[in-house]
Formats: sequence, C-alpha cells, structure tokens
Amino acid sequence: MRKLVLGILSVLVTGVLIYSWWGASRKPSYDKPEQIEQKIKVVVAEEIIIPDGWSDTYNFTLNNVGTGSVFSLSEFAGKVVIVDFWATWCPPCRQQVPVFNALYEQYQSEGLEIVGVSLDRDGVEGVTKFMEQYEIKYTVVMGNEEIISKYGGISGIPTAFIIDKSGNISKKHVGYESFEVFEGEIKELLSVKS
Repeated sequence: MRKLVLGILSVLVTGVLIYSWWGASRKPSYDKPEQIEQKIKVVVAEEIIIPDGWSDTYNFTLNNVGTGSVFSLSEFAGKVVIVDFWATWCPPCRQQVPVFNALYEQYQSEGLEIVGVSLDRDGVEGVTKFMEQYEIKYTVVMGNEEIISKYGGISGIPTAFIIDKSGNISKKHVGYESFEVFEGEIKELLSVKS
C-alpha cells in the first residue's frame, strides 16, 4: 500500500513540475501596435443606422484592410452581397479571387458587393500584400471568432454566402465555385436580365 501511495505522489509531483515548466516557458502574447489601434477603432465606431426592412442577423463591423477604416456590412443594405470566408494560404481561395474580381467588375453597377473575410492569423500586413498581388477590387476585412459563429461556424474555406437585398442568406457555397454558378444566382437576386 505504501508503494502505491508513493507511486501516485511521484506521478502527481512529476505532472505538476512538467506543467509548471511548460507554463513558464510559454511566451506571453502581446498585441502589436496596429492590432491595438484596430481594436480601438472598432470600439469607437460610430453607430450605424440600419434601414427598415434589412435584416441585422448577419451584420458585422470590422476593419477594412484596404482603407483601414471601420466597415459595417449594413453599409451595403439593399444590395446583393457575397460574403466570402477565405485565407491567403488556401489554394481554392486563391482560385476564387479572380472569379470574384470578374463578378465585381461586371455587376457592381447593378448592385453587387463582395466582402472577403480573411481568416489569416498573421495579421493585416500579409493580407494587404496578397490584395496588391492579386489586385483584389472588393472589400476585405479581418475575421474573428464572433463573425464565424454569427454565420453558423465555418467548416472549410472558402465558404461563400450570398446575401439578398433584405440582408438574408440566399445561398451558401463551401469550396471553389465557378463564375457561371455565382453569376446565375446573383443575376436572379439583382433582377438582371440576360
């Protein structure tokens, strides 16, 4: 019995020592100055008035990577919006960018907007470089856990939601999708004749 008790104590002491060493060896994480600035901008964002008849369910307010200003999806109320969850390291996401650029160029004047929600963890700088390299024309914001849960969780990327003029999700696509598929769906919502 004494050997059993000593064995259990030995295991517990070893576990505590390992846990203490592991905790002490981890570096504390501090926000970079630009991250702190972004958090402040989001906190002091002006109240955005949402038009009557537009659902606030999928609305979010995040920093626009391209301009550095605060962006709210409700700014696009009354338009058809594609909200695309993506990351710079994801090959299908990279393939999707030219499709969205082409859709945006062709249908923005008809009332289409596209918002890329970057799930990159390396920060704004890498996403900005990617936007320049791929000549992204549409709005890009940095995503977070709150927006992921607001859209029901994201199981894979790219995941694109098509939001109608009333602010409700009309379609959802997981994985790469062609120009023709998106075009057919948005034309119907935009009431664009062929």
